[in-house]
Amino acid sequence: MARRAKLPPGAFGFFLASQAQADVIGVPGSQGRLGFGGSIGRFVGPGQVQSAGAAGMINLALYLAAFPNPALGLVAVQPGKTWSFQAWHRDSGPMGTATSNFTEAVSVGF
Repeated sequence: MARRAKLPPGAFGFFLASQAQADVIGVPGSQGRLGFGGSIGRFVGPGQVQSAGAAGMINLALYLAAFPNPALGLVAVQPGKTWSFQAWHRDSGPMGTATSNFTEAVSVGF
């Protein structure tokens, strides 16, 4: 299960996943850093875009046979591979301007 806490209360967000790690600064429309590159899958299917609620947390049960991949559709996680995860969420920038942000990236070996 992917879980991310400390989001702004009530913010909407979703998880991203990739097998390529990177450190991307200056993502347009965001004030955060993207922790990976290459093919970035977005968990935006039914029920996957969530509100952080009052606790500032979103959760997602992961189905290892169906990870999103922009080039291939849904792919199965292969043993011995490492995937990185990060949450994208709505946020407020300086002076209350609407923007987005990212949590820290986390890598998991399968």
